This record gives sequence, C-alpha cells and structure tokens, in this order.
Amino acid sequence: MALYGRHRDILLFRFLNKEIINRIITTEVDLYKQVIVNSTLMDDIYGEQTMSRTFYTSLRIPCLISNADQTSDYNEFGYNIKQLTKFSFLRDELREKDYVLEVGDIIHWNEKYWEIDHIMDNSLFMKRDPDRNKELDDTWGWNYAIICLTHLTNRERIQIEETYGGTSEK
Repeated sequence: MALYGRHRDILLFRFLNKEIINRIITTEVDLYKQVIVNSTLMDDIYGEQTMSRTFYTSLRIPCLISNADQTSDYNEFGYNIKQLTKFSFLRDELREKDYVLEVGDIIHWNEKYWEIDHIMDNSLFMKRDPDRNKELDDTWGWNYAIICLTHLTNRERIQIEETYGGTSEK
C-alpha cells in the first residue's frame, strides 16, 4: 500500500499547485480556439488558395512556460524567426473554464502567437489515473496537467489582429 496518493494528499497538492501558479508565478496567456465552421478557403494575391481562419474570443488562463532558444533563417522574403515553446496548464483550471485544448489552437503570450502542435495529457501523480486505473478505487492517483508543444507562428497567417495598417492615397 502506498504512503501518499490518496484523496486527501491529492487535495493538498491541488491546492498548492493552484496557489503557486495563480498567486506566485502569475504568468497568464490568452487561448484562441478556431471556429471551424467559419473558416473558408480564399484566393491570395498570387491566385493560390489559402485558409481564412476565424477564432472565438480569447480565454485568459495561468500556466507555466518553458521556451527554447530562438533560431532564424534568411530566405527571399527576409528573416524568419523560429522558436519552440512548451506551455503547461493545470487540468483543473481548464476543466473549471470548460475549455478543451486542441491541436491548431493559438496561444498569445509575450506579444507573440504560438500554434499548438502536440498535446500531452499524461502527467499522472503516482503514475495512476483514477479514470483509467480501476484496480484500486477512484480515490487513488490524479491526472494533473496538460502540456502543449507549440511553435512560433506569423501574425499574418492566423489573422487575429490586423497587421497591415497603411494608408492609401488617391
């Protein structure tokens, strides 16, 4: 029989996690979910088909962030900056806000936009998930975090904010 991992221990860890992320670290991001129904194909200036994407209103939520170093390359259009970042969310926070993360969702943080490439939802306390591990009763274990692997994306590609604000003279 394990010493830790019962319901009372999990309640303590839930409280501590929320306290640390919400009141000590206090890093918040905005999550944008894509509206699939309103996304349409349109022709760009070269006559090629591109996706016009529409997003719901953003949701602000606290998280932990770990980003890699930036790299850049140069092509005929100029410099392109690349960066991979890992965003870690408390599963309880997302469940309270009734938000389900999906590949393709956009995260806005530090005046940049990140597109979710991969979602890992197997952060298990005591390596037990009460929803799946039925050999013990459901008071053992806890699935506590959802981790998103993302890449830095161009503002023009996601069309959340207006990027070209020039004036036309007649």
